[in-house]
Amino acid sequence: MRQLAFLFLFACTGIAQAQSYFKPVQPQGMALSELAGARTWLPSQFSTWELGEAALSTALQSAPMEFTPEAYRSNPSILEVPLPDGSTESYAVFRVMACEQAVYDRFPEIRTFAGYSLKDPTKLIRGS
Repeated sequence: MRQLAFLFLFACTGIAQAQSYFKPVQPQGMALSELAGARTWLPSQFSTWELGEAALSTALQSAPMEFTPEAYRSNPSILEVPLPDGSTESYAVFRVMACEQAVYDRFPEIRTFAGYSLKDPTKLIRGS
């Protein structure tokens, strides 16, 4: 697992109840290069999180396809999004078609996701 600084990123849970695939970590134990990468500045407010990449990848495989009956049933896949202030927000997430099916068939590791906040449906997220 890698330690990453996040301003905005998401994690997906299994069906029914939100579960975070992120664990908050203290930036004091991280080298500045891990936080900033090639940046010459850091934001004034941020939080750092450790991502469980394998678990997230597995959970995203069960996300329903957008515009299908499964996507709108009572148990969508739920995302926990870490926020800069250290809190999280829950999002319903779906797989979306961002390119032709032939591309997905040739490169099965490529998947695109979209979601909306359960608290405020006008907040949207996308990720690959």
